[in-house]
Amino acid sequence: MAVCARSKATLDKAREDIGAHLSLYEDFTKLLAQESLDALFIAVPDELHESYLRQAIETGVAIFYEPPISNQPERIPAMLDVLQNASQLLHGDTELVYTPVFQQTSDLINDNLIGDIRHISLELNSNWGPIPDCELSLINNIAPWYFDVISRVSGKLPKRVMVLEDSDYISSLSQNQSLAVLDFGTFSATLRANIAAAVASDETTLTVHGTEGDLVASYFTGNLKWRTRANPEWSQKQVDPILPVAGWPGIHESVIAFFNALQQGERTLNNPWRMAQMCAAGAAAETSRLNRDWIDVQYPAESAAP
Repeated sequence: MAVCARSKATLDKAREDIGAHLSLYEDFTKLLAQESLDALFIAVPDELHESYLRQAIETGVAIFYEPPISNQPERIPAMLDVLQNASQLLHGDTELVYTPVFQQTSDLINDNLIGDIRHISLELNSNWGPIPDCELSLINNIAPWYFDVISRVSGKLPKRVMVLEDSDYISSLSQNQSLAVLDFGTFSATLRANIAAAVASDETTLTVHGTEGDLVASYFTGNLKWRTRANPEWSQKQVDPILPVAGWPGIHESVIAFFNALQQGERTLNNPWRMAQMCAAGAAAETSRLNRDWIDVQYPAESAAP
């Protein structure tokens, strides 16, 4: 087992947590060249995602990585080609879709608890502040996580996207707030993001309105509640992720899915084709915020990549 990091403090912490047998590197290229790897986890700042991911893919080793695949919108299509033409297992860590509370929300929708979907809203309130050194707009940056949640629980992909922002934001990528509207044909959805919210801790809430009732799921608390026309009083249950939570709810489950896929030779939910779909929706959002109009999502053909 080996760890690569640029700071001595991080390397010392890794050895303390994992053990003295750990090999330590300050140079990523040396780790790739000198270690015999079965799998590679890449967790670096956004501006390094593209270069590290490209280097790692060339080794042919299975990779667990974080979006965005580039922090420059014009470079994302080329990176998607790299991902979709790769021969190894590539797992994008969009952990929200692995969270049990969202998976159970999807199950209840599939069981027709609330009838046909009419509208979905997903709201993120955080105190992160603007994302540094990133040329992606806010919605484009978070699309692989948040658009995917909406698509997973509904079982559909958006046909077109419109981003609604104050005109002052159009010339600036240091966005704190944004609102995307998604058209799924038979229903609509909204993603509202505020990363300069007056909150002590992050809040992400999914609300699904159907012809026969409503569902509300809280990502961070794991609370799931529902009501129907037949039973208008709220019912609720607690749906916790695997504990201890590895940073964010769903990451623990995402890591397990990666290792299971590695052992079984299968693709995961977060395979390169799915990443390409979410990036396509994000690209439509990027164009919409500039054109201030609806933009059709241009989805790629399905990839055979693992």
